[in-house]
Amino acid sequence: MTTPTLLTSTFSLNRLAPALRNTLLAIGLAVVSTAAQAQTQDEVLDQARKVNFVVPPWPGVTVKTEIAAQLLERLGYQANRLDLSSTVGYSTLTSGDSDVFLGGWLPSQQNIYDAAMESNAIIDLGNNVEGARMGFAVPGYVYKAGI
Repeated sequence: MTTPTLLTSTFSLNRLAPALRNTLLAIGLAVVSTAAQAQTQDEVLDQARKVNFVVPPWPGVTVKTEIAAQLLERLGYQANRLDLSSTVGYSTLTSGDSDVFLGGWLPSQQNIYDAAMESNAIIDLGNNVEGARMGFAVPGYVYKAGI
């Protein structure tokens, strides 16, 4: 039997308007941190328009990321998709090399998630899937056969 899993992310598709507002707030915060390092105003503007998504090879996360990326692109942002494992993804979030990760599976990623939260490297904007399950799945006839 699998245990219920909580899928957290830095973006919630359940309520699109607040999610966009939070995402744009996160982008605004990126502008502030980037401004201190950029040499020219153009570089600041170019960097502020880039959003780097962590995309592990999971279909659900890939789809959610693509939706968010396309929405941001329509708003004039450059959405970059970084094909990374979740472990490397958390590392890039902590180092500032990525901005958004829509696939935080808890409790399986609890340790790395907690470390990132404790270092104030990430902001959890909430759940986008409630009651998800993680584990193996087989058709009912396979289960009934005892395989």
